[in-house]
Amino acid sequence: MIRLVWTAAMRETRSGQTLGADERIPPSDAINAVTINAAYQYFEEENKGSLEVGKLADLVILSDHPARSH
Repeated sequence: MIRLVWTAAMRETRSGQTLGADERIPPSDAINAVTINAAYQYFEEENKGSLEVGKLADLVILSDHPARSH
């Protein structure tokens, strides 16, 4: 999922070409798209999509802030 988030924010192909730069979205919007918004689409927002007591969660520790481009 992190690759999807990065692609939505950067709009760069695996070969390094920019594809639709005007279609970039902020990293925070991309993260919401694969978390809370996806849970809402599947009617699972009561159990998934945000970090709250009692909800299911998978976590990952990143070495850098996901909004930074490299």
